[in-house]
Amino acid sequence: MSRKPIIIIASLVFVLAVSSMVELRNTTPALAAFQMEQGDASSALPFSMAASQLGEADDAVAATNQVEPSMQTTSPEKPTFSDLSTSGSSQSGPTGETMVDESALRYFASKGDLKRLKAEIARLQLIYPSWVPPTDPMAIDAKPENESGAFWSLYSDGQFAQLRAKIVEKQQQEPNWLPPESLMSLLAQAETRQRIVNGSDLGQYELVTKLAATEPRLLTCNDVDILWRVAEAFVKTQRPQRGIDAYQYVLAQCDDQQERLATVLKAAQFLPYGSVQNLIEMIDPQTNGYDAMMSNLARQFVANANENASLEISPHYVERIEKLAKDGARAEDFGLMGWYNWLHGKKESAEPYFRAAKAKKDSADISQGLALVLMEKGEVGEAEELLYPWRKETSEAQEAYESAAIGLLSSDPIKDIEEAVLNRIATEAVDQKSTVIARQFGWYASHFKQFDTALVWFQTALDWTVDDEPAAYGLALSYQALKKSDEFASLWDKWQRRSDRIAKLQPPRRGDKAKGGVAAVNCHNRSAPSGASA
Repeated sequence: MSRKPIIIIASLVFVLAVSSMVELRNTTPALAAFQMEQGDASSALPFSMAASQLGEADDAVAATNQVEPSMQTTSPEKPTFSDLSTSGSSQSGPTGETMVDESALRYFASKGDLKRLKAEIARLQLIYPSWVPPTDPMAIDAKPENESGAFWSLYSDGQFAQLRAKIVEKQQQEPNWLPPESLMSLLAQAETRQRIVNGSDLGQYELVTKLAATEPRLLTCNDVDILWRVAEAFVKTQRPQRGIDAYQYVLAQCDDQQERLATVLKAAQFLPYGSVQNLIEMIDPQTNGYDAMMSNLARQFVANANENASLEISPHYVERIEKLAKDGARAEDFGLMGWYNWLHGKKESAEPYFRAAKAKKDSADISQGLALVLMEKGEVGEAEELLYPWRKETSEAQEAYESAAIGLLSSDPIKDIEEAVLNRIATEAVDQKSTVIARQFGWYASHFKQFDTALVWFQTALDWTVDDEPAAYGLALSYQALKKSDEFASLWDKWQRRSDRIAKLQPPRRGDKAKGGVAAVNCHNRSAPSGASA
């Protein structure tokens, strides 16, 4: 049986854990494109996207990265995948020294934005290793031209299309004017980042890897979210080892401990169990938040084992969930343990966990698990009652409810079911056009010798599924019991070559009359609902 409901619950816990452990970038794409925590250029060395494993970018990718001809001379060349130290364009002064565009520094200084100022310094050091940043960044000439400031303002607000339009307008007015080199470089970088995020959100994973290869400056510890997206894209495009490489890059190169913990949690969503164990070993157990990470990983692994019973996980993950459940923090932990015991040979231990989970926070998944335990014990009445309110929540809950209803109708010995329960089961059978429940109603009515009612239910089942042999057989028996020789003969002619047991039935003698009538004592005068057809 599919364990998708509990996987959804565990995944929700999982995502909440990731978002609580690391603040993902909610800022503008422009800020996220170059937001760096440290000014040391060595901390920004990018994750290597091996070109041999990527293939050539297609025409669509090339088109999305194209820069207007009037702007191309001002933006630096894309750095190569393996050596950023030689990438980027520069200008040389009279003595051959590199002339670095510091317009972004002046703009961020004018706004008092120390964080972005440090980020720009780190970016320039990466592109121009020989460039020496100012000793006091906030003391530099912080008065950019008004028009240049307007360009940077559009960039900072993420209004990239408007910015490009304004640059084109300015160049049309002044053909010899060139936009700041750093602005064009950062703009191209931010636009690529935006396309990577959009491609990732839309599941266009091949596009994500190709775009990332065009802008390796994004593949650093300064933008872990992009590294996560690239890693996911590798896994989703059948290159899991490259995805592992990206996650390992974060764990080996990045200093933010919460991002490192969140990286392992992210990886566990996409990588096999064994691969994640290797990543866990790269985390210091003394790290603040390590225990919370391990608890959420345990939830994920136990949920995976509930989905795939052949997956063998370390007992310490199960023991951790068992302890979490006993501590009583989450209904989901009780549910995980209930399902784990049910699916892994400890059915007798499942019921207390399901009942504890239900008492704490009921759900379709929890009621489904408890109902299965009850049906195993023969307590189908309670199972049907438990599942009825949840039957429409999921397809699994619907299937479980139908199983409970059928089990109740077919109990051995047969049960005298309350009329209210019979009514709701019958209504559900008609709503869902459940051939199996309709057929079982026929047998239930037949047991109490209510052959008219049985006939209606068997005929209804056969209307819903025209080739349902059990319904046809039940209908034939009903015709026999009611001495309906003409109807029996017609049915027998239609089915005698398809059903041996129908072929062996003897038709009633013409002129015989049915004896007795509809037994009403034990079935509460039960008849088919108006929605059923005769």
